[in-house]
Amino acid sequence: MTQQQIIWAIVAVVVAIVAIILIRAMTRRQQVTFDATAPTPPPLARTIDPRPVAPPAPPPPSAAPVGDGAELTKLKGLGPKAASRLAELGITEIAALAALSDADTRVIDEQMGPFQGRFDRDRWREQARLLAAGDIAAYEAQYGKLGG
Repeated sequence: MTQQQIIWAIVAVVVAIVAIILIRAMTRRQQVTFDATAPTPPPLARTIDPRPVAPPAPPPPSAAPVGDGAELTKLKGLGPKAASRLAELGITEIAALAALSDADTRVIDEQMGPFQGRFDRDRWREQARLLAAGDIAAYEAQYGKLGG
């Protein structure tokens, strides 16, 4: 065996010893930090309030008779099917839609089925507020000619 081969053999033995020491140290560290009796944090699902969200209170009755939601179809992006679903949820007039709070809007939007997300995407409340205020010019400037 040459001197160079002996040096390489020693280096290989040293590397093997260091590897064994590191593996044992890592194994011991895991055993020390793992405590099976420590309480585990609750799963994320437990932190969500499981109580159902109550639907918003119906809007106060107005002087005008309550319709079937057809008035709502004046809004851009709100067709007869969405108006029908809103009517089922108690919203039949533009003024009632305009008066919804952010919280009420979220609750109703969650119940809109295939129309979920349309409150924000089509900006139904903003449109309804302009029409309820009688600001047709601002409505048409922002959303186009009033159709219905």
